[in-house]
Amino acid sequence: MNALLPHDNSRYFGLLSSIEPHEDHQIATITVINNYRVILPLDLDLSKYLNGPVGIACIAGKFYVRRLEA
Repeated sequence: MNALLPHDNSRYFGLLSSIEPHEDHQIATITVINNYRVILPLDLDLSKYLNGPVGIACIAGKFYVRRLEA
């Protein structure tokens, strides 16, 4: 499965099931019906969101992460 490179105004919602660090980025797997693999910057700390429902958005080149309420 290929990883998606977010663009401005892109949004991903679902269960953050894994984070894979790479040399200059990290790949987050977000599970909804299908698994999305999203390329994110290394400085975005996702560890406290792992195995929980999240929303990740890219707005004007900045990334925002929020835990979703059930």
